[in-house]
Amino acid sequence: MRIHFAIIWVFALLFTGCGTSYQYSVVKDRQLDYQRSSKAYHDAEEDYITLLFNLERVPGDPYLLQQKKIKMQELVYLRSVMLQSRGEFDESVQQWELAIRTERGVQKGGAPEPEYFYEAPQPPETLESGPTSPGRPNVAPVDSLVGKPKIAPKVEPTPQPVPPSSLNSGQIP
Repeated sequence: MRIHFAIIWVFALLFTGCGTSYQYSVVKDRQLDYQRSSKAYHDAEEDYITLLFNLERVPGDPYLLQQKKIKMQELVYLRSVMLQSRGEFDESVQQWELAIRTERGVQKGGAPEPEYFYEAPQPPETLESGPTSPGRPNVAPVDSLVGKPKIAPKVEPTPQPVPPSSLNSGQIP
């Protein structure tokens, strides 16, 4: 009995130093929230696609039209929840990185740290025409955001001068 208690005590001492930081816990919680909201949004999106398929087969069904309206509202709501949870996740990651930079700066005596840290992705610019579907805004084309691919200009072959001797002989070079 004493041996079991001693083994448990040794393991307890070993694992007390293996705890996670507060920032890690916050980031993992925000990540889990984002994953759940993203999954709920994608599930609702699948239901909406199935509903549109059924509406295509039975165009005037009032029940399907009512369900389409309800599902569209649900998609708009779930999209806002998903984007909010993504913003909270990005903010918690940046706060954790700030805590790491601050801790490293204190340990190194205030030496500047290179900026190799996470930056939250910026949403694309939206157009004025409104959303194309209930869950996705009408975004600018990829070419306008990234830049058009560079295509080499078409080069026309330059005509070669014909020597005067071949003109008289009737041969074409």
